[in-house]
Amino acid sequence: MQNPAKLSRKSSEAFSTSSLLSYLFFEVISVVLALLLVEKAALTQTILKPLISRKLHGSFA
Repeated sequence: MQNPAKLSRKSSEAFSTSSLLSYLFFEVISVVLALLLVEKAALTQTILKPLISRKLHGSFA
């Protein structure tokens, strides 16, 4: 039979590792989402702004 103290320490180590991994996963996801939003905003600024300004000025040719 195993020592209960060792067993609990192992399970707590496993728990801390999995919680660290999930934390890192969510951090990476949030950073990627933020980058995508910034990229989308930059894309909107470069592509849609000239189209909107042309449409407003009536020279949409």
